[in-house]
Amino acid sequence: MQNQVDFFFSAPAAVQMGKAGLQALAANEALHNIYIIAPAADETLSSLLSEKIALLPCDTLTGSRLLRTVIPKCGSRYAMFFLSPQQFVPGYRCIERFVQAAEDTGAAMVYSDRCDGQGAHPVIDYQEGSLRNDFDFGSLWLVRTDLLKKYPESDHPRRLRFAALYALRLFLGRENFSISPSPSIRSRRPTSAPAAKSNSTT
Repeated sequence: MQNQVDFFFSAPAAVQMGKAGLQALAANEALHNIYIIAPAADETLSSLLSEKIALLPCDTLTGSRLLRTVIPKCGSRYAMFFLSPQQFVPGYRCIERFVQAAEDTGAAMVYSDRCDGQGAHPVIDYQEGSLRNDFDFGSLWLVRTDLLKKYPESDHPRRLRFAALYALRLFLGRENFSISPSPSIRSRRPTSAPAAKSNSTT
């Protein structure tokens, strides 16, 4: 399971995780590279960078520009996203379990329940026709890179400011990929080890 995942982090989450936390995450053999998404480097972000941790300049976490920036960097089988501003606290073998869920189900996308100081926050299973723009997939997703790279070739809207990730999920749905659950995997702070859901082939 080596070098299976490119991981894309929001800058606030990376800063909260800190250099030691990111270095520990980068040591995971399942990860190829970690990218911190931010408009520009500052002293704090620069201090977090290393051979496997790079800055990816982008001024949006919700718009089409995010996907146009991320897709060329995806060189592994999967792309993982944690775009929340909250701290990422991975559960036991979090990355490996996400990948295993994707491999076992043929999933296009794996997502997760979450736990925090207030308890568990389960997300509901995806059913065909149930994908609303407010559907809660949680903050951590694993997406198959081959499908992610097909997205720019689709008939999706090209200039979305806020709904690019929703449009991506619609694209996966149109490609006949469903979404279903797996076991508790990860946590976040505040509001930290949950269940993965998978977007699996039919």
